[in-house]
Amino acid sequence: MANRIVLGKGRGTSGTDYGLWISKPGKDVLTCDPEDLMFDSLDRKYGEILASGVFSNSTSVTVEAPNGEPPFVYLQVFNSLGGIKVGDQDASRVSYSFSGTSCTITLTTYHSSITAVYVIISLGT
Repeated sequence: MANRIVLGKGRGTSGTDYGLWISKPGKDVLTCDPEDLMFDSLDRKYGEILASGVFSNSTSVTVEAPNGEPPFVYLQVFNSLGGIKVGDQDASRVSYSFSGTSCTITLTTYHSSITAVYVIISLGT
């Protein structure tokens, strides 16, 4: 059975880097090629914050998505007192459109008086 996870001191040739590495099934995380890694904490493509902000009603944000996959969008809606809006299943909507490697994300709240914050995160390539 292959080693699948390394957490701590390196899998790199120098062995001096600290991080987390996860390999694809059947691949040894200590010796596999970079394309056989599912996660590499030193590879900035994973978990990189591509955009963030605050909006009311709607906004569109364009980010690079070289793998053709929509990035992860975290969206939090707030009430008029600044508290988190709880229990509203249709508080916001997220839609994606692509043009080459550019991904435009449109975020919309159900009412113009609603304030929301968003964070768009890369899932890697």
